[in-house]
Amino acid sequence: MPRSDPTPTVRTVTVKNYQPVPSLSEESEAFSATVYLDGKRAGRVTNHGNGGCNLYDFDSREQRDTFMAYARAWGADNDASVEPEDALIQQLCEDDECRKRGRRALAAGAVGLVVVYQKPVWFTDAPRTGKPAFYDELILVPVLKGEKPEDAAARYDAEVWRVVPTEGV
Repeated sequence: MPRSDPTPTVRTVTVKNYQPVPSLSEESEAFSATVYLDGKRAGRVTNHGNGGCNLYDFDSREQRDTFMAYARAWGADNDASVEPEDALIQQLCEDDECRKRGRRALAAGAVGLVVVYQKPVWFTDAPRTGKPAFYDELILVPVLKGEKPEDAAARYDAEVWRVVPTEGV
């Protein structure tokens, strides 16, 4: 009889040292990042940019299993049932990149940040311009004082958007 997934024993998963490598990105985004479980370094994640899944190198089997249990629980909560660990890492890397970019917006008076996703024009019926298939236009939009996040996203006619956590930015 198959065992059910264990309950995650970690409360937070974060990434640091996110480094995209556009020159290697073909079918997917090439990158490397360090994975932290509850603030403690647990391993590295990389992708070579040729369309495959992420590669995980954890310091121990226990840390790997803990991360995978967390990722499956996160995936169930976020409608990411296929390769939830890769979807989680993608979001964490985007958050890390947005926090880096967002420091300037917050210093200029923004009270929050929203990420807007837009497919570039070459994903319509127009001919492709050579951008990789994974490419989405990612726009960081500041949320101004007294403004709701959905109003900030509406400035870009966004159909797909999400709020970026700004704690620790």
